[in-house]
Amino acid sequence: MNPKDSFRWFHEQLRNYNLFTPNENDYEDEDDEPKDPIIILKQQRYATRLYVSLLIITLYILFIVALIYPQTRIITVSNITPSLFEQLRIEYGETLSCPCSTTTVAYSEFVSNTIIFHPVCSSVFVSQEWIEALYLSNASAFLVMDFRTTASSQFELLAKLCLFSQETIFQAQLDLNNTQLVTVELLSENEVQSQIDVSIKLAQTSTPVQATLSLHFLQVATRLNSFVSALNTNAAISVYLFSQVAIINAYFTSYFDQNAAPYVYEITTCDLINSVVPAGFYSSSYEDSTNYHWYWPNEIPYFEPVASAMADGFFGGCSPLDALLASTLDCLFNISCLQLLRNYFPALNQVLHHMTYIRRLVQWTKQLNIFKLVTHKTPTDIKQQRITTRVYLILLAGMVLLLVKLYPIVDVTSSLLIFVLFTSLNTQTMTITESSPSLTTYNHLQDLYLNRLECPCSNITIPYSTFISLKPTLHQICSSAFIGNTWILMMRLIEHAHSHYQGFGAQHMQLLSTLCDLANKTVDDAVHRFTMRSFATLNVLSELNFKDVLNTTLTQFIQSLLINFKLLIDTSHIFTQVDQPFTKPDQNGLIFNTTRDQNGTQQSSQISIRFNSIVNNNDTLMDCICATNPQCQTQVLAPDWQTIVIGGHNLSGPYAMLGMVAGCFTIDSFLLSTLECFYSNFCLSILYYYMNNTIQHPDIDFGVSLIDVSPLVYEPLMSLFPPNTTLRSIVQQMMVEQWNPLFLFDNYYETCAPTYCTYTQTVRTKTFVGVVITFVSTISGLTVALRLITFQLIKFIFRMLQPKVKRQKQGNYKEDIY
Repeated sequence: MNPKDSFRWFHEQLRNYNLFTPNENDYEDEDDEPKDPIIILKQQRYATRLYVSLLIITLYILFIVALIYPQTRIITVSNITPSLFEQLRIEYGETLSCPCSTTTVAYSEFVSNTIIFHPVCSSVFVSQEWIEALYLSNASAFLVMDFRTTASSQFELLAKLCLFSQETIFQAQLDLNNTQLVTVELLSENEVQSQIDVSIKLAQTSTPVQATLSLHFLQVATRLNSFVSALNTNAAISVYLFSQVAIINAYFTSYFDQNAAPYVYEITTCDLINSVVPAGFYSSSYEDSTNYHWYWPNEIPYFEPVASAMADGFFGGCSPLDALLASTLDCLFNISCLQLLRNYFPALNQVLHHMTYIRRLVQWTKQLNIFKLVTHKTPTDIKQQRITTRVYLILLAGMVLLLVKLYPIVDVTSSLLIFVLFTSLNTQTMTITESSPSLTTYNHLQDLYLNRLECPCSNITIPYSTFISLKPTLHQICSSAFIGNTWILMMRLIEHAHSHYQGFGAQHMQLLSTLCDLANKTVDDAVHRFTMRSFATLNVLSELNFKDVLNTTLTQFIQSLLINFKLLIDTSHIFTQVDQPFTKPDQNGLIFNTTRDQNGTQQSSQISIRFNSIVNNNDTLMDCICATNPQCQTQVLAPDWQTIVIGGHNLSGPYAMLGMVAGCFTIDSFLLSTLECFYSNFCLSILYYYMNNTIQHPDIDFGVSLIDVSPLVYEPLMSLFPPNTTLRSIVQQMMVEQWNPLFLFDNYYETCAPTYCTYTQTVRTKTFVGVVITFVSTISGLTVALRLITFQLIKFIFRMLQPKVKRQKQGNYKEDIY
C-alpha cells in the first residue's frame, strides 16, 4: 500500500469512526416514528469527534498541569561538615534543614572565655605581707585624712574585694557554661554567635549590678547603724583629766565644709553621710590630732593642718571602705610614690626588698639558657636558645604533672547502651496539615481538636521580653519626698535639738531611702535578666497553657528574688544582733573608772562601755539589755510633750508617736516600726513642730529650708500594705506593691511563627488496591460522563440546526395523529 492510499484509508477511518454505535431503538423517536438512519449516523460521528476532542483536551490540560506544577523534592546529604553546611546554606537559604541529633548543648562545649582581672588583684599589694607591713599600732592617733590611719585597712579591704570579685565572676562564668543552647536544627555561625553574645552581655551587665548592690547596702547599713570604728575615723572619744575629774568627749566626726552654711556640719556627721578627702601624711601632734579629730580636714581658723606629702590616688574618710571606693590607686603605678610609702611605713622596706629578689628571679629566668653553643652567639641564636629553654622547661613540668595525675587512673569502665526500636501500629487516623495558620485559624482548630493539634514553632527559643511585660510598682513611700535629702536633714534637726528622741530619725529615713533604691535597682536588674532569658517550646502552647506556665515561672522567679533579698537583710541584721557593736558614742554610754590603793592614791584609769539598753516607757525602773535580749523594744513617746502646741492647743498627755518603735539598733527600730505616722497629719504636725523650734534659732544656720510634704494616702484597691504594716513585712516583699505582669499571647504566637499545623481525624485508610480502584473508577466515571454528555449535546445541537420546515412538518404530523 502506497502512502497516498494509506493516508486515504486513515482519513476514512477517522471520518467514519463512531463510538456511539446505535441500538435498534435509536432509529425510532419517542412516538415510535422511524428516524432517518443517515441523520442518526451523522450525529453519532459528530458526537464521536467531539468526545475525542474533549478527551484529548482534558488529557492535555492534566498533562500540562502535572508538568508545570512545582513539586518539592527532599535531598538528603550525609556527613555534614561546617564548610559543606555553609555552602549548602548559601545555595538553598531557608529551605535547608539540618536536624540536630542533640537538641540541647551546654555552652561549655563550644564557648571559651578568657577573663582578665585588674593587675592589682595579682600583685604583692594584696598579699598578707604587704597588709601587715602597713599596720601601725597607733593608727587611730593620726588625723582622719592621714593615710597612715586607714592604709592597712584599705589594702585588706582591697584584697577581700579582689577575692570577692573573682569568686563572683567565676560563679557567673560557671552559670554561663551551664547555659543550654536549645535548637532542633543546626544554626549558622552568625546565629550561634548572636545568641552567645546576648548571654555574655547579660552576664557582663547583671553580675556587677548584683555585687555592687550588696556591697552598697552593707556600706550604708554599717554607717546608719552607727557602728563606731576603732580607727577613730567616724567617731572619736577623748578623756581629759581636769582637777582629778575625768571629762569624756564622745561624738561622731564630721566633714567641715568652708563653703557650706556655718552649722551644717552639726547635722551632717559620719553616721548619716560619707565624706572623703585626698589622703596624705600630716605632722600634727598627738594633742592636735585629739583636739581636732571631730571636724576634718580642718577647722578654720583654729586648725589648718598642712600635709608633708600626699598619697596620690588615695583618700581618707568616715570609714576605710568609703575611702577605698573613692581611690584610684595612682600611687601603686608610681615608683616615687611607692618610695614615699617606705618613709612612713618602715616595714615596707623588707617587702620591697623581697620584691627586688622576685624581680631579679624573673630577670634570671628570662636570661636562662641551657642550650648554649660556642659556635652560635649571634643575638638571633641566643634568642632562639632562650625560647627553646623555656619551651623545654614548660614541657618538662607539664610531663611531670601529667604523669602524677594519670598514674592513679587504672580502672576503666565501659557501658553498653541498648536501643529499643518502636514500631508504630497502623491506625485509622489521618494527619491533616494546615499551612501558615493565622492566630484566628489556630484558635479555631484548638477549639475543635484540643490536644490533637500540633503546630511546630519555627523559633523554638523566644526571649521572655517578646511577650511578657513586667512593671513592678514600689510602695508609695519610695516615690515620696520623705526619702529625699531635704526631709532627711529636716529629721536630723529633731535629733539635734532632742538628743533623747528615739523615734524615726534621719538614719531611719536614710536607711529607708537606701532600701527603696536597693529594691528598685535589684528588681530592675532581675526583671531585665528574667526577660532576657528564653522560653523554649517545640509546639505552640494553647493560650490557657501559655498563661499557666508563665504564671508558674513568674511565681518561682518572684519567690527566688524575695528570698535572696530577705537573706541579705537578715544576714546584716543577725550580724548586728550577735556582735553587739559599740554604737552612738556619747557620755552616757561610757564609764570612767579609777582604781586606788589603800592610801587612796590613784593607781590606774580605764573606760568601760555600757551595753546598749532600751528603757521601757511603761516601767522606767527596768531596762532591757540588748546583749541578753536582742528583741528589746518600746513604744516611742514624743519628747517634751508638755511644750508641744498643735493647732493652738497643748497635748493633754504623753503622745505615742504612731507606728514608731525603739529597738536596740537602727535596723531593729526600722524593721519593728510602721509608717503610720506618715499617713497622719497630726503625727506629721508634731514632727514639724520640733523642726520649726530647731531651725528658728536666731544665731544658728543649719543650711536647711523646711518643705511641706503631704502625708501618704492609703488606697485599699491599689496598695498591698495597710498603714499598720511593719516595715519588716514591707521589706520582705522588696517594697513591691504590685508586680503588674502582662502576658501577650499574640506576640508569642507571632514570634513562634508556626509554618504549619497538624491534627488527626479518624478516617478510612486506603491500601494500594484501594488507590487502584479509586483511580480506575475515576477514569471510568469520566469516560461514561463524557460519553453521555457528548452524545446528548450533539443531539441537541442537531435538533436546533434542523430546517424549520421539516420541524413544522413533524409538528403537523403529530397534530394529525392526535
